[in-house]
This record gives sequence, C-alpha cells and structure tokens, in this order.
Amino acid sequence: MKHHIGLGGPDVVPYKESQMKNSYPFFHKYNGKVLTAIAVQEPDYTYKNPSTGDFYTFYDFYSFAKEYLGASILFWNIEEPFFSNKLLPNSNVNYFMCNEQNA
Repeated sequence: MKHHIGLGGPDVVPYKESQMKNSYPFFHKYNGKVLTAIAVQEPDYTYKNPSTGDFYTFYDFYSFAKEYLGASILFWNIEEPFFSNKLLPNSNVNYFMCNEQNA
C-alpha cells in the first residue's frame, strides 16, 4: 500500500472455475498487499454453490471476497430480491464499516 495503488477485478463468484484459472489467483497472491475493490453484480446472484445446490448467500460472497481475494472494498448491486432479503439485513453489522480493522 505504500505506493497508493490498488486493484479492481471481475465480479465475485466464489471459486468460479474460469476465474480460478484467470485473475483470482493473482488477487489471492497479493491479498493484504494491494488495496482491492471488487463488485457483486446481478449475474452473480444467479450462481449456485456447488456444495449446497443453493444460491450463494451474502456470507458466501463476502467471505470469499474478503478472505480469499483480499478485497477491502465491495460494491454491491441492489438487484431484488437479493438486496432486500440478503444484503439489507446485514447492512447494520460491522461488515460495512470502512476502517483498517475491517479492511
């Protein structure tokens, strides 16, 4: 972070095969070393978790983006019903606090 640069990347879809062979390993390699901003957008809400067969949850997107990709900034698209049912209920928790502790 000493050079004040960062990365932006493709949408967040946890362990999406095409991205695991493309940009995700790069983000993972530099996790914690480069400020990263990434988006969760409309098409991402249509993917299903292969482990459960259910649509990805807020926590699936959030934990993969933060822990594996090292994202400090997440942009969330407000596609319904995901926004009202899964994102909005989490808007009061510290996941959305913008500080170094949660970055």
